[in-house]
Amino acid sequence: MRIYFDNCCYNRPFDDQRQLRIRLESEAKLEIQAKILERKYELAWSYIIDFENELNPFDSRGIFMITDTEIKIKGFRILFESLGEVEAERFIALIMREPFDYTQWQRALLLEKSVAEISHAAMDLRQGDQAVKEYE
Repeated sequence: MRIYFDNCCYNRPFDDQRQLRIRLESEAKLEIQAKILERKYELAWSYIIDFENELNPFDSRGIFMITDTEIKIKGFRILFESLGEVEAERFIALIMREPFDYTQWQRALLLEKSVAEISHAAMDLRQGDQAVKEYE
């Protein structure tokens, strides 16, 4: 089955999770996303998503969808800047040798936290990002 998420679906997990409807929609989106990663569903893409993101005035949310190539370039740049060439290459070799399931790791990491705790942590992080931008 092919699944298409519009921008609202991508953004839903970042919305206020205190409303039951929003929380349920977020959980449904994340469950479907996990099925896509397991290759049980196929993700459909559209130029409209790119177009909508180009028009989105809320760039401070950092939820723009970028191309796979842009993600790879940005990821490599961050790895090399943060770890240096040797350690970045080592990290890549480790990931390729021992596949890492981010979704499973994230579920285990957040298992002990309530939705409210996760939401507050995300809001605190966002407030910190805004404070940095105001300072700059």
